[in-house]
Amino acid sequence: MSSLPSGTVTFLFTDIEGSMRFTNYLRDKKLLLILDNCEHLIAACARLADDLLHQCARLKILGSSREALGIAGEMADSESSRLFVERARAANTKFSLTGSNAASVAKICSRLDGIPLAIELAAARTKLLSADQIAARLDDLFRLLVGGSRTALPRQQTLRAMIDWSYDLLSEEERGLLRIASVFVGGWTLDALEDVSDDSNAIEHLEGLINKSLVVTEEHGSEMRYFLLETIRQYAREKLFEAKQSSTARDRHLLYFEELSEEAWSEFRQGSNLFMRDKAVDELDNLRAALEWGLAHDAEVALHLAGNFCMILDWLGKQTEGRALLRSAIERVNALPAAEGDAQINRQKLIARAFLAEGTAAFRQGDSKQAALALQKAIEISRLTGDKIVLGYSLVEYAAIAQNATLPGAPEAVEEGLAIMTEAGDRWGIFMANLYKAWVAMVRGNFEETQTQLKKTGELLNEMPASSEAAAYFYVFMGMYERLRGNYQAARLHYEKALKVYQDFGQKYEENVTRSDLGHTARRSGELSQAKAIYHQTLLYWQDLGSRAAIANQFECFAFIAVAEEEPQRAAKLLGAAEALREKIQAAMTDQERVEYDQSMAQLRAMPAETEFNVLWAEGRAMTMEQAIRFALDS
Repeated sequence: MSSLPSGTVTFLFTDIEGSMRFTNYLRDKKLLLILDNCEHLIAACARLADDLLHQCARLKILGSSREALGIAGEMADSESSRLFVERARAANTKFSLTGSNAASVAKICSRLDGIPLAIELAAARTKLLSADQIAARLDDLFRLLVGGSRTALPRQQTLRAMIDWSYDLLSEEERGLLRIASVFVGGWTLDALEDVSDDSNAIEHLEGLINKSLVVTEEHGSEMRYFLLETIRQYAREKLFEAKQSSTARDRHLLYFEELSEEAWSEFRQGSNLFMRDKAVDELDNLRAALEWGLAHDAEVALHLAGNFCMILDWLGKQTEGRALLRSAIERVNALPAAEGDAQINRQKLIARAFLAEGTAAFRQGDSKQAALALQKAIEISRLTGDKIVLGYSLVEYAAIAQNATLPGAPEAVEEGLAIMTEAGDRWGIFMANLYKAWVAMVRGNFEETQTQLKKTGELLNEMPASSEAAAYFYVFMGMYERLRGNYQAARLHYEKALKVYQDFGQKYEENVTRSDLGHTARRSGELSQAKAIYHQTLLYWQDLGSRAAIANQFECFAFIAVAEEEPQRAAKLLGAAEALREKIQAAMTDQERVEYDQSMAQLRAMPAETEFNVLWAEGRAMTMEQAIRFALDS
């Protein structure tokens, strides 16, 4: 044991007795113990640190290591924020944590992955920049975080130098894999890394990166996912550019996720997308990144990916994003030089599938006009290219939209779609075509045909996979059928079964449609308080989704309740707001909706004086959609 001029002390022990003397010496001391270069003896350092912290209550340990010790007490997020504030005040005495900059401080610490040196370097910038400015410049991380203490070791003076030191200690193979891993956003699987890196020993090299704490792991379901800390990812991305490997890596990344999206399309056609939905949630950021690259470098691959990705986003209730991406992809392909022969046919097939996806997403948002136009284009193009599958699905989807929006051609479209699906042996398509055929018959009042089709659909349901969503669709239809016949208790049971399936699948859109149907059932059976509680939930979801036709319908439903509760002023305002919104988006009521609307209007006009009615109606029409939503929810 010897004293050093700097005021620090060093200890040397080689046996258990020496270790005990060391612990006893520190037991009552209030000091900071520095363990430098822990990675060389990581297990021993971890055991030592854990033992000392348990026996020496006033001891603090700072370990410098490329690899975490893996013991309790390592720095947490709240400690990261405290460290930032402390160092910021040291650099700028006027700095303080306020309500206006707290979010930016939290963002800085999160983006810097809680790395103390990175946080200290960022805090030092408060002499020059506000916390908001620092947070906004984090994408240019390595130019921002320079200028550490002049007394620190050279490798600790900047974040880049610190990571350079770690990077230089990697094998060439590990460096190469780290560079490739930087193209992933939001993590990756082993299969994805092996495919994109084209490294036959990827698993061994990945293990080395994990052991050195450059890659972190997290178990997702039945497989492990891997992540780079954001600071490391930015560094590795720069190294990828320097190695002139970025374009090749991103091309391979694009092709991998294009293939993954095609698996999603296949899952859609099986009506069994639970596994793919979970996988898609994990890969959303990668799919977005791949599509962004494709739009700039390979428009046709991007269009293929965009069509499939739009369907994935549709499952997840993100129709607005999906439609916007599709429009960009279609525009890029339409701007390409004309193709000929098979190349032109293949391009048109991609466009038709994109219109099918766009039509489906638009329909779910209540944009029936655009949905019908998109599906008509898909049908027209598919007839020319001979793509029977896309043609069949487009016809069946169009039949549903045409029936819902009182457009012509629903019976003919569903019959042709069913014939195509039957010829192709597509079980999911056959099931959906039969279900829509029953719906068309029911809406037209042909209950004999409805029952015939229901029997066929029920038989088909028994042939579908156990994990299929077909059961939920069938339950929803049965709920509609029973509700129309006035069997409200039976309808409720069917809707509740469907709701359970959709919740298990994470199908937010279908879940909300079904919940709204439960609201209609409660309202029709006189359970008005329960109906209002349900509509409070569903209206907020439609607002988030941007489904304005559904919002207009919910205004009408709240108005129908107001009529039943003898609140004519409230009902008049809500119906005025609904009318104005429908006019703005050109969304007419369905025939079924119109029947109930006319009945309620007759009741409403009999309540207040005509002059008051017109004034209230005009006030409702003058409200913005957001104002009308607040008014509807204020009950």
